[in-house]
Amino acid sequence: MGRCPNKDRRPLTADGRRRSVVSGQTERLAMLDIEILKKAPILCGLSSEQLEAMLVSNPIATYQAGQVVFEENSIGREIYIVLQGQVAVQVDPAKLGTVEKGSTQTRIIRTFGPGESFGEVAVIDKQPREAAIVATEDNTRLLVLPPHLFDNVLQAQVIMNNITRDLSDKLRGSNTRLIESMLSSYFLTALVEQLTAQTQECNPIIPLQKLIVIRSPENFILSGPNCLLPHLPEKETIEISFFSEPAIMQRLLGPGEPSGAVAFNALFSIIRSGQISERIAERSCRYELQPATDRRSGKLMVWKTIDDYTRPYTLEWQIKGATYNPETRASSAALFLYIYDDEAASTRSRAGQIIANIAMPVQKYIYDTLPCNPTAASKFRVIIIHHRSHETARTLRTIQDLGYQIDTFIGIPYGDVNWDYITMLDHASNHNYMSLKLITHPTQPTRYQFDFRQSSFLETRTEKEIAALYNNPAISGDYLAAMQALAEYRLAGALQKCRERGERLIIYEDGGYIVAKIYEIYKNSQHPRHALVKAAVDEGLIAGVVEVTVAGERKNLQVIEENNGQALLPVLSNARSDIKAVFEAMGVGEAVIHASATSFGRLGLPTFQTRRVAVIGGNGAIGTRVVEQLAALHNSTANVFAVDISDRSFSLEIDPQTLPYAATRLKYRRLPRYQVAESCLPVILDQPYSERVFQPNLPAIGQAIQGFLADSSGYAELALTSSYPLPEADLQKLWHVVTQESGYQQIETMPLPDDGGMRYLLQKGDTQKTVTLLAAFTVLTFKNVSRPLRNGIDTVIGSTGYPIFSAKNLDDFLDRPNPSARTDELTLISASSKDYEFRQAIDFLNALLRLEVDAAIPAETRLGWFANFYRDALSFLAGEDFAALKTLLAGPVTGESLQNWVKVEPALAQAIGLAAEQGARWPTQVADYITQKIRQKVSIRKEIRPDIGSIYHLTVNGQAKRVVLLADGLVVNFFARHEKGVKTEYIDPIVTMQLLSLVKLANTTIEPGLYKMDLELRPEDLAVFWAAIDDYCRPLKFE
Repeated sequence: MGRCPNKDRRPLTADGRRRSVVSGQTERLAMLDIEILKKAPILCGLSSEQLEAMLVSNPIATYQAGQVVFEENSIGREIYIVLQGQVAVQVDPAKLGTVEKGSTQTRIIRTFGPGESFGEVAVIDKQPREAAIVATEDNTRLLVLPPHLFDNVLQAQVIMNNITRDLSDKLRGSNTRLIESMLSSYFLTALVEQLTAQTQECNPIIPLQKLIVIRSPENFILSGPNCLLPHLPEKETIEISFFSEPAIMQRLLGPGEPSGAVAFNALFSIIRSGQISERIAERSCRYELQPATDRRSGKLMVWKTIDDYTRPYTLEWQIKGATYNPETRASSAALFLYIYDDEAASTRSRAGQIIANIAMPVQKYIYDTLPCNPTAASKFRVIIIHHRSHETARTLRTIQDLGYQIDTFIGIPYGDVNWDYITMLDHASNHNYMSLKLITHPTQPTRYQFDFRQSSFLETRTEKEIAALYNNPAISGDYLAAMQALAEYRLAGALQKCRERGERLIIYEDGGYIVAKIYEIYKNSQHPRHALVKAAVDEGLIAGVVEVTVAGERKNLQVIEENNGQALLPVLSNARSDIKAVFEAMGVGEAVIHASATSFGRLGLPTFQTRRVAVIGGNGAIGTRVVEQLAALHNSTANVFAVDISDRSFSLEIDPQTLPYAATRLKYRRLPRYQVAESCLPVILDQPYSERVFQPNLPAIGQAIQGFLADSSGYAELALTSSYPLPEADLQKLWHVVTQESGYQQIETMPLPDDGGMRYLLQKGDTQKTVTLLAAFTVLTFKNVSRPLRNGIDTVIGSTGYPIFSAKNLDDFLDRPNPSARTDELTLISASSKDYEFRQAIDFLNALLRLEVDAAIPAETRLGWFANFYRDALSFLAGEDFAALKTLLAGPVTGESLQNWVKVEPALAQAIGLAAEQGARWPTQVADYITQKIRQKVSIRKEIRPDIGSIYHLTVNGQAKRVVLLADGLVVNFFARHEKGVKTEYIDPIVTMQLLSLVKLANTTIEPGLYKMDLELRPEDLAVFWAAIDDYCRPLKFE
């Protein structure tokens, strides 16, 4: 209830009327009041004298904003006319029976301003007031017309006629506004009804998600004065994620007091205003707000009574990523609700149980053997950048069990991750999990934003700072910049906490993100965090780094070299450990095959059994296993090729005497390699991989050799697969026939290493040629992928971590003749965790897209692209002007270089339109000319498929082409998007070795430098590790 209004207390005259107003300001106010009364619909037809008499003889009440004129259901017969300010009509929507009492607030259905009247209905029907009237502005002045006003019959008749007409208009408008108000608040009723129908879909780990859209400002939860978002939008969109056991949600929403709608209304009221509506029974709800969150997080306790039995329910809420978009004039946020009636049924408890049950026997075995000193370990804070997986969640929990504090876990954004992963990572990291999300666009490059929705809840200040960080296009437009920005932000916070609390920091990362930033900041005295980082390094506040990947190890070596060979930090590298080489390669090899097959199926394309595949890095640790998997699928090596600078496959033999079970499980298949030179013609003779007894096809071998020797194409060597060894009698017969029919004599024989084949040097006159017979199941290897591309492969798998697939390589595919007038298709797949292999091709395709849509691209940017295009002599640039334009673009395009070029190429300059008086526009004109030239030869469209990736549809020189980039252009490690990824049995030993590295850094003083973890372990410790692996490979033993 507001303060009592001020009533007009002017002195009375002898006849009982109010004395006329005096001169000055009061007189001017009275004149304004008369003018307002003349406009009042219910006083229409009264003379000025009558209006003045009415003003003088009746009280004027003054109200401040929030004061109540009269309450709903109060008794009164006065009519009020607004002279100044505004009042609002408030009603309870529950009166209509469409919503439950207490489940929504009273609604303002209309307002009255100067000249408008209210209170007439009670004069007519003599019933209690239908609604409450509240002043909405300070100094609101109301003329109060008492019931005895109608004693004057003539005057009363005029007023009553006016009231009848005016009341009809008011009621019609009020009913419409009441209906609109009811519909605007119906979202809560609809939400409860939907939840009630879907309670069986609730889960404490995987949320049931509902989207609510609120369009009425009265119902806004996030927006408005004194709310989380100060802007007043046109609508609010809130995605609500409900985490709950089905039975608990069902009971909360079911019969009893308070109802589910009332409980949710109480929650929304707290978020909106910081208090529970007085319309909700105080004894049924209590709440606690989490500090420093601006009501974005807290806990609501609801005591629900069913048949005289009261049960407590807890609703923990978190609001993430609340934002106002000025372009759409909309507010949005994600609201997380964790609902339980007992701690054992909470998401916290359920996630803990799942994490504890993740089967990682090697890690458990090693954990049980480690000395446990939680007090000492608690002095170490850990920042982790790693995969988002079950195994990482289990390792995070183990790190905490050992006593270490997890400051931050940054998940590498390998595509979409299921909610069970997210929930586990949030709890396993002690609610310090963060990740980025990819923003894809049909014509623009992929961007990266912080994923507030799937990351752990953040304090308000932290959320605002991170949001501002990713408003910078230089950060959000590049994967590495986006990851390093977040890593640097959390590093600074962690170092400050370490200094304040006497702790030390350990960095555990996959990819060298943080170490590279530390060196950069340490050397840059102008960097705002230079003093903080330099002091931390110099004083040993950073205990060391655990590095996981080969790419990260390379970064460490690079920054040490750039720092004059001086290391700043001790780094224990697991990148090249035998454990990682063996287990990661097997896991990734399987994951590549399985997830790619899923994507091919969704595209309606053939799977690997019928595909022609080149594996970049095919002789490395991962590539070797991928080639093995493909050979098994094909039952052949005929259409499986390796692209590698090495001519031998990776192999790591495990001692079968010491570790018999592990040696059997992890053994490599024997698939010989042969590196094909540019002057070599490879001819493939197929041989079923399942046939262990080699059966040479003698007629095919002979025909291939005769055809090669008779050919004048210029090849100096023939490499013939599946042609060795031949029985001695067959071999002699073969060369006898060759000599008779071709005239070539065999003059020299050279065996290949590891019994991989035999090379024969043949001569005829002055001409020499070489024939190489290769062992069965030999995998042909090329130093560059161009030749396989030109000859028809349709799939490239990258596994090196190096940017070796270029725009020129992609052009080899675009330029090759289409098969049988069909659309030619190439699929690119990353078997590594980064996009390095295909980064250049992705940038090339994105440049073509931007040229296609005629975006406002500066001439300087386009000329930079074109310089690379002409350097690589891309096929669609061919023409009479190619050489001239290539010469121009070979160096910087400046005013001087253009003037010199125009003198040499006047005809082309004229064709471009380079007029002497417009020299300043020449760079733009050249860029426009080449842009149009490319558009005439190339059209491109990008299709985004969330379940597959990005698909580029091109027409190049009249040929239809399609490039499929699995997992959105290979910016992410694709297989984690569709499948579980690498299996637990392969990851378990790898992350356990990384865990040992962390423990060693915490318990040993190590000088700055890069060290291989295998060499830092005692032989007996390594033996224990391998023994654990061998034990879980042991065959089943029956009793």
